Amino acid sequence: MLPFSRLLAAVCRCSALLLPWLLLGCSADTGRQPLPTGHYEGTITYQGSPLRMVLNLREAVPGQLQADVSFPEQQNTGFPAFNLRYNAPKLDFEQSPGGIVGNIKVEAIREGDFWRGEFTADSLRGELLLVRRGQPEARPYKLETTTGKQPVLRFISLDTTMQHPAIALFPDQLNAATALTWADALARQGFSVTLVIPEAGNTPIGPEPDTARLPLMRQVLKTLRQEARVDTSRIGIWAAGSQGYAAAVLAASHRQVAFLIAQSVGLSTATDAQPFRTVARQRVPVLGLYGNQDTLLNARESSRRLRNALGGRRGSQVRTFAQADHRLMQRGKISEEGKWEWPGLATGSVEEVLRWLGQVAPADTVAAAR
Repeated sequence: MLPFSRLLAAVCRCSALLLPWLLLGCSADTGRQPLPTGHYEGTITYQGSPLRMVLNLREAVPGQLQADVSFPEQQNTGFPAFNLRYNAPKLDFEQSPGGIVGNIKVEAIREGDFWRGEFTADSLRGELLLVRRGQPEARPYKLETTTGKQPVLRFISLDTTMQHPAIALFPDQLNAATALTWADALARQGFSVTLVIPEAGNTPIGPEPDTARLPLMRQVLKTLRQEARVDTSRIGIWAAGSQGYAAAVLAASHRQVAFLIAQSVGLSTATDAQPFRTVARQRVPVLGLYGNQDTLLNARESSRRLRNALGGRRGSQVRTFAQADHRLMQRGKISEEGKWEWPGLATGSVEEVLRWLGQVAPADTVAAAR
């Protein structure tokens, strides 16, 4: 029989060897809780009328959520989420990186596989209910954000085997929210999109060009031309409101603008349309977009003047959408049957824009080796 002192020493040696394994098997899990990633589907309900909504929550980098929203019943439009915060069980995010007109906000509480909460857009407040339906879908583009006086968002295709057409998107303040929806839709079609959020309060409607905008527009075009996978022969501009007039002035003097989309541009006189005549003479395709319910400008007269300025040039068109406002949005309203009709982009507008772009900036080509 071993002396007590030797027995005690042996026990201590065995304990030292076994202790790490005992702790590994019995200690509590001190790691972080898994994030609520997934593909969620459900509805937003307002005044008894539901609207389908899809939310994809994914873990972009360890410990960080990334979200995208889409509305299958509204031409499958949506937006990437900004200012996302998850403090279990509460989730908050917005449509815009900064305060803009019409910004959408979502606040929800997690209940197992469900999200319950509130959907807010302007004065509209709807009840949100989503349920998990599987794994999240991947985002088809990379989103880069530059903050500052005017935030700049860059939607860059993840497909590096192709050369992509590109669009520089310059909305006025009233169109900033819908521009985020358009940028997402275009990026999902393979466009490289740079979106410049306008300064708050910058809401002029008239045609006077702001010469301070032109250097920024030129810089955005230059940056797009430097992107490795952008086809420099297919870089265009989309501009709304007074931004559209400034964009026409730039396109008239910048030979490298491949096409121009002018949305809700007010042309009060024939003289206002002069930059568009110059653009047309340079054979740059122009797409004019108006809503016949625009209360900020005379859409009928402006569209007529733009059409005359373009002179029927091949590839150029002017489209006016019924029941659409300055933002090309059909406003929410109560139907004749007493049912709430949800606001959304003008019926057929997404298809029409993509069809036209398919003609002036056709399908992607295989990228040349660099």
